[in-house]
Amino acid sequence: MTDAALNVAKEKANDIFTSTKLTWLEEIDSYEKKAGDYFRFKKNAYESIGIVNIRESKLMSLEREKINEASKFKLKRNIVPKLDLYQVAYVEFI
Repeated sequence: MTDAALNVAKEKANDIFTSTKLTWLEEIDSYEKKAGDYFRFKKNAYESIGIVNIRESKLMSLEREKINEASKFKLKRNIVPKLDLYQVAYVEFI
């Protein structure tokens, strides 16, 4: 009986996980697009700095920040489900 309940739970959990994962991936895409817009804006602002060493320093710092954010988005896309059975109830009607 436990195996049958676990199989049903797995099927339902898979459906829920799939729909939730799609929603999360859409949100991550949205945040990633906003981050891309932010980095483009900051790069344009930094490129207008007249002092070369300050401009280059800020651009290198921005590039490191961009790489860091890209790795964070990559980790966020790695969604792994976990299903544990906590309780089973058996009801018999006489």
